[in-house]
Amino acid sequence: MKCEKCGENNSDKNKFCRNCGNPINLKITCSKCGKKIERGIKFCSYCGAKINNISKKRNQTSKARYSRKNKKAKNNNTSKIIAISIIAALVISIIVMNIDSFTSSSSSNNNNNNNYNLNSGAGDNITWSEQVQRIAANFYCPCEKCGIISLDKCTCDIEKGSVEVKSFIINLLDKEFSEEEVIQKVDEVYGHRI
Repeated sequence: MKCEKCGENNSDKNKFCRNCGNPINLKITCSKCGKKIERGIKFCSYCGAKINNISKKRNQTSKARYSRKNKKAKNNNTSKIIAISIIAALVISIIVMNIDSFTSSSSSNNNNNNNYNLNSGAGDNITWSEQVQRIAANFYCPCEKCGIISLDKCTCDIEKGSVEVKSFIINLLDKEFSEEEVIQKVDEVYGHRI
C-alpha cells in the first residue's frame, strides 16, 4: 500500500510507513453507517457516504484533543505561576516584617541610650555625654589604626575603635556600674589605659 504522506510503497501488512512512520492501511469508521472501511477509499462500500469528510472529522477530533491538552497545560502553568507569585509575596512580606521589627528594636535600644546623649550615626556624627567622655579620657583608642589618640577625642568607627568602646561604656552605665567600675571593666576588656 502507498503511503499518503511520502508516497513510499509499503507491504499491505504494514501498519506504519517504513520510510516516514505515517500510519497506513488502518481501518476507519464511516461517519454515516459506522462500519469499518479501508483507509484511502473515497466512498463507503456499505452506504456510499463520501469518505473525505471522515478524515477531516478525524483531523478535527485530533485537533480538539490536542487543543484540550494544551489548555490543560496552559492552565497548569498558570496555576504554577500564581502559586510561585503567592509564595514570593509571602517571603517578601516576612522579610519586610523582620526588617521592620529589627528597626523597631534598634530604635528602642537607642531610646535607652538617650540618657547618655547617644545620637544615631557613627564617628564624628555621635555626641557622647560628659560622663562617657570623662571615662573615655582615661584611655587611648584601642583600635591601633588611628594612632595614639585619647579615646575621648577619637571618632573612629572600626572594630575595637572609639565608637565600640564608648558604646561598651554606655552599656555598663545602663547596668548602673559606678564610673570606677566602668573604668576597670574597660581596662580589662580593651586595655590601653593612660
